[in-house]
Amino acid sequence: MFSGDHLIWLILIILSVNPFLEELYWRGYIFHRLANTYKQHTAIFFTASFYTLYHFLSVIPLFAWPYNVFMVVPVFVAGLIWGYMRARSDAVAGGIVSHILADGGIMAVYLLFLT
Repeated sequence: MFSGDHLIWLILIILSVNPFLEELYWRGYIFHRLANTYKQHTAIFFTASFYTLYHFLSVIPLFAWPYNVFMVVPVFVAGLIWGYMRARSDAVAGGIVSHILADGGIMAVYLLFLT
């Protein structure tokens, strides 16, 4: 659990840095690389799968089995949606904005119910 002075920094990083870095890497770089080799729907699926695995590995220590698996199901769905947005628009801007909103929702739930 995060608290005190570090909590505000965590929130600021999650809302201002994380969406940009993740979208530029996963939907920018990785999707682009996979879309050069595979069909777009396959690139979307693989990108969402790798994105989910990355998040699963980070939530393993935070949640006990089987909750850690359930926590990443929405991550996979979001990865599919953001991949679809990337494929349709050929840009990551929509994914970044959506990611900021999603992270904002997560932070709101955290602050309202878990602290």
